Amino acid sequence: MRRRSQVGLVLAGTLPLMLAGCGGSAPDTYTLSKTMNFPSVAECAQAGFSTNICASAFISARNDYERTTPEYDSKQACEDDFVPDYCEAKTVAATTPASEEQTLWRPRMNGFALNVEGELSEAQVKQAKQEAAASGHANDSQLLEGILLGYLLKSGMQGTLLYGPAQPTYLVRDPAVQPQPNTSTSSSYSGSSYSASRYSGGGMRSSTLGEQVERGQHYSQSRQSQRYGSDYYHRPSTLGQSLRSSSSSSGLSRHAASSSTSRGGFGSQSSARGGWSGHSSSHGS
Repeated sequence: MRRRSQVGLVLAGTLPLMLAGCGGSAPDTYTLSKTMNFPSVAECAQAGFSTNICASAFISARNDYERTTPEYDSKQACEDDFVPDYCEAKTVAATTPASEEQTLWRPRMNGFALNVEGELSEAQVKQAKQEAAASGHANDSQLLEGILLGYLLKSGMQGTLLYGPAQPTYLVRDPAVQPQPNTSTSSSYSGSSYSASRYSGGGMRSSTLGEQVERGQHYSQSRQSQRYGSDYYHRPSTLGQSLRSSSSSSGLSRHAASSSTSRGGFGSQSSARGGWSGHSSSHGS
């Protein structure tokens, strides 16, 4: 009986510790959402994504480009909204025997924006922060996101990645960017190159129509705006999910263990955004 009492005491002493392990809060999880601009399918694949994913994104963005890109009656009007010597002519065939061919102007497609989302553990985020700090850039959020994206691409989590709708990108003016007069931006889609040295009014960068709309651009000189109204590009039905800009769709968000979502819920959110994928896919080439 004495021995049985001692065993009972031992079990009683360990019970609170066992309960604490079962009832304690689980580690928080994080969702990384990052939008990246690629000038070509090849560079997308070089970044670690499968060729199938990159090619599908390009095709989707190209279709969106043909559907939504602003078109202008003059080259100058097109350049007013984008950058000099960047717009190309588009010939529109006559629709009736009495009509004539038309020449319109539109900006070239400079590439495509790909949005990817994935879940990370608290340990992975902590490790990434340590790597960023070791490089002397502890407060560089872009570096941190890049390290975390590398974890997702290289680890066994590739199959859980979700892809948002791809969008075409264009060159736009940005005074905050320092101009680089001795460089050229190649266009894989038009077979030509755009020389930055032709534009001395400041820097430029790659952007989506949706991001520019969020910044207040109306493309009021475009044929679409003149025909359908000055708010044409601000209507959700025009650009759809492209209204979501790169800046607002990128970042690292933390989910407390008590409110973390399952993969099913996360996938449903991606599907609700529509686009060419809305599902998880493996990165295997």
